[in-house]
Amino acid sequence: MITFLNGFGALVGVTLLLAIGGGYLTPGVIDLNTHVLIGLVGALGGILCLSLVMFYFIGTGSVAKKAAIASLLSPEEYRRTRKMKGVLFPILMGGVAVLMVTPMLGAGYHAGKMELTWHHAMAWLSLVATLGALWKARGMMTENRVIFDKSLTAVNEEAERRQQTGEEPMDLN
Repeated sequence: MITFLNGFGALVGVTLLLAIGGGYLTPGVIDLNTHVLIGLVGALGGILCLSLVMFYFIGTGSVAKKAAIASLLSPEEYRRTRKMKGVLFPILMGGVAVLMVTPMLGAGYHAGKMELTWHHAMAWLSLVATLGALWKARGMMTENRVIFDKSLTAVNEEAERRQQTGEEPMDLN
């Protein structure tokens, strides 16, 4: 999953760069519709990528929580996953917000309601915010993966032990 998210993030970054570059080449080299299409694909791809990162942390964190409740993982390791989410989620949500606003400002310019500089500034900010959020998440995903693997191994070993001894299965719901 980490490899997929890194690759998807790189693709989003390239798409956003193409949209920004295309915006500066409009209307001479490329037409406005192409710029809009590439921009929307980049923005939607970025929103999807940042959302997937959030759900990755939510899913792996829930396994760590259940393992900690069952005393199969130290509370400190579970707290580390919560701390990572506390640091990362505001950054990811900021990236999503900027990606949502950028096309709106472009539409505002084309409707004659605002200056083009706002759209330009927000486009560059969306690129920096998205890639920055993904870069920050990259390091945390590696650390989180270690805790997730430890949690999953502990839960599976406990389930196997309970099955062999005839004990009730663990309630992980």
